[in-house]
Amino acid sequence: PDYKKNVNMVGFIYNNLDYGKKFFNYIKGWNFGNIDDSNCNIILSIVEEDNGAFTFYLYANPNRKNLDLMFKEVELDNFLAKSKKNKVQEQLVMEMAYWHTIDYKNDKHIRDFIKNQPTNEKFMFIPVQRTDHGFEMGLESQIILSGYRYNKRQDLHKYSNENYYSEMGINNKNQEK
Repeated sequence: PDYKKNVNMVGFIYNNLDYGKKFFNYIKGWNFGNIDDSNCNIILSIVEEDNGAFTFYLYANPNRKNLDLMFKEVELDNFLAKSKKNKVQEQLVMEMAYWHTIDYKNDKHIRDFIKNQPTNEKFMFIPVQRTDHGFEMGLESQIILSGYRYNKRQDLHKYSNENYYSEMGINNKNQEK
């Protein structure tokens, strides 16, 4: 409960910890390879569903400040290489978003995390694997997030990223049938 004395942590659980570590290294790319995400480049959003389940969303912050710098560097490299002479550099970024709903209605751990971890304070985000002896944690792949978002589904704005992603998932499932 004392997040200032002891750093809280949240982990995604993987069947294979090596896969989880690789995925977390990919996620660090959203933060330009840095472990400490002090600029909130990575969004972890927890949405409590109407039935008490939780949906976890993970996506890159579309308003990252460093994107302008990245575009200027690419534009300069292209200009110097003359590979884009007389052409305008477009600024398009495509990224992945991940989400999963888990029926954690009675899970004490997630409820304790939400109760005790302020949404605007740092915590450790790590890959985890369940073993016969408990949990193995990929601490070397940790990401220090500067906060998270928590909402109940009914309180989200109609056009929130979380509603958009969930709606996309519902439409994709309907198309597969």
